[in-house]
Amino acid sequence: MSVIADGREARARAPHLFEPRSASAKGRALRTVFSAVTGTRRLPGFLILGEKRCGTTSLHRYITEHPNVLGPLAPKSTHYFDTRYSESLDWYKSYFWPEPLVQRMERRRGPMLSGESSPYYFFHPAAASRIAETLPEIRVLVLMREPGSRAWSNFQYERDKGNETLGFDEAIAAESKRIAGEEQRLLDDDAYVSHAHRTFSYVARGRYHEHLMRLYQSIDEQRVHVVCSEELYTDTQRVMAGVHEFLDLEHVPIADTSAGRANVREPAPVEALDRIRAELMGDTENLYAHLGRRLWAS
Repeated sequence: MSVIADGREARARAPHLFEPRSASAKGRALRTVFSAVTGTRRLPGFLILGEKRCGTTSLHRYITEHPNVLGPLAPKSTHYFDTRYSESLDWYKSYFWPEPLVQRMERRRGPMLSGESSPYYFFHPAAASRIAETLPEIRVLVLMREPGSRAWSNFQYERDKGNETLGFDEAIAAESKRIAGEEQRLLDDDAYVSHAHRTFSYVARGRYHEHLMRLYQSIDEQRVHVVCSEELYTDTQRVMAGVHEFLDLEHVPIADTSAGRANVREPAPVEALDRIRAELMGDTENLYAHLGRRLWAS
């Protein structure tokens, strides 16, 4: 009896993999167990596209806590549609559960939904078309955080990782030069990976309306759900009820709504953030007009 024919064999072969542990470690271990399995996999029915520093990790955790949702056999993202697109489709499929095993789960639980997330899918200029080609029935979620606060958090993250050596004002001033031409290179070459575009796009990532309109060129608007990051943290149960409805899942209240909430490490540079907000005001107002509501007070 094979692993895909009966999930009990996977448990018998490696029972330690089914004990409580971190999701990423368990996923990697299960991917190893299923590596010899051939046949179909349950590809994603949903993707979280980002944006970076907007709460993708928290939203991913909340969604995958649902008993009818399966995350990838990896950390939350494979990065297939952004930085790993040179890999084969079979490589991508290997990160998801074997279809016969999922069908066994469905006999007990009802329909199961698979998905993954990446904080770079929304900003990468080629990701949406790649996603639509590979997953034509996909439903996607996009998180949006107030652009100034998002830029500051993004800067702190890259600085703490050692990627950013400039001060905040200097990094913002250098951004356009740092990422000049990178978007076109990414569109021209599926194998091209841009460290600058991924890392130093503090202001550019906040052009939410522009990127949303680009997304709609590949994925129908009815299959796109926008989530306000601030509301995800301040009104988690209501926001997740809307997410579950969008994904055709029965609403299951979130047990622990503290995911991803970190203490503020240092004060934000108010004047610099106000300049970013002013620069992005036109795009932000277009976003409000499209959504029919204002997401942020400022």
